[in-house]
Amino acid sequence: MLFTSKTIKSALSVSIICGLSTGTFAVQASECGVLKLQKNRSPGTAIVNNSCNESALLAEETLLQLPAESRLWLESIESSSSTENTQIICQNKSSQSVDIKVNSALSPWISPEGLAQCSQWSNGRLECHASNSDKNNLFCASASIKKPPTLSKPEQKTSLSMRGLKSSIAKATTPAEQQQILNQWINYLKPEIDLCRKIYQISQPITLSWKIKASGEITETSVKETLTDKQFADCAIEVIQNFEFPTFNKDTQVTFSF
Repeated sequence: MLFTSKTIKSALSVSIICGLSTGTFAVQASECGVLKLQKNRSPGTAIVNNSCNESALLAEETLLQLPAESRLWLESIESSSSTENTQIICQNKSSQSVDIKVNSALSPWISPEGLAQCSQWSNGRLECHASNSDKNNLFCASASIKKPPTLSKPEQKTSLSMRGLKSSIAKATTPAEQQQILNQWINYLKPEIDLCRKIYQISQPITLSWKIKASGEITETSVKETLTDKQFADCAIEVIQNFEFPTFNKDTQVTFSF
């Protein structure tokens, strides 16, 4: 079959038009949003003016309405090959809802709305208070967090090192072997506990106890000490309850000090 120059030009024109209309010409469409809301750790947070179809993904100009005495967790959206991302906690300590706007595609991404005075982000921390009060109403803290291995990925999509790790977990039958595996996960867990410590400015050690069921469910989470700051204790427990731990062939009780 012969192709004339007119035919080729016509075909190219159609390809360009189709590519522009579908967003698949030359480059693939990127994932929507610049931040992700961790919904299971942000109960009650309302999302307004979000252009992303998936509500957990937040585009620029999205408004987050944080209820009174509530906390939200955000994380930056990184490439699948990235080994870490940024996590942000904001705590509303006031008796009224507070609005937080996703106002940039770059760190620190967010800015409170409607609060008269806010500090500049300093060492990954922000404080704000209303015009009629000297009491800080909103605290935010951020930190770079190394991602733990995702054990729930299908076997055929995991690397050789991940398959080796899964094999080690499966073979860990004694308490000593299981503790050695868990210690690796504690190293990933500690920065998130430290982020709770950072936002509430708490230096007191905390000892947490929890049970990892063979099904992967986390139960019986508790704090061993009597802490003066309940919000810090609740934040630390929240980290444990939403963390993906390795599972063994029977329930495993864990106690660890941070």
